[in-house]
Amino acid sequence: MQKKKNKKSLAVWLICIFCPQAKKLLCYVSNTSSLFVENKSKGKIMLHIDCMEEGTMVLDWNPERYKTKANAAKGLYKALRKWCEDIGFDPDIELGIYNPDQTENQGYGRFWRVCFEAGPFEWAVHASLQMPFCKWGYCEPYYSFDLCFTE
Repeated sequence: MQKKKNKKSLAVWLICIFCPQAKKLLCYVSNTSSLFVENKSKGKIMLHIDCMEEGTMVLDWNPERYKTKANAAKGLYKALRKWCEDIGFDPDIELGIYNPDQTENQGYGRFWRVCFEAGPFEWAVHASLQMPFCKWGYCEPYYSFDLCFTE
């Protein structure tokens, strides 16, 4: 006697985003329409930050995966470095990461801060509004181009 195999229907989303900085179309396949999208070619969860008229940033970063602010900030910094390289920016020039001692010495208070002044307009505002609650806390924008990891 043969067992009947359950046939599951799978809704698949093809998400194509025009990246104005790279001047090319970036495509991802997903089984969800949410901000977190699984990149089937890499088997990873990607974060989509909708920057409105500036387009969508797709980052290989899942903030829920981290347990500390330090690791979440370092993970975002790494993902932004990759994104910069993909669109032709020099991440050594465009990005910065600052630990709590550095931010306090700069007069901002004690928190981890990831700075990307050359990013899409108000990217940090959009990222902070679209990010889920995480074990390590949450993010706040500083102006519109720094993302601060706080409690």
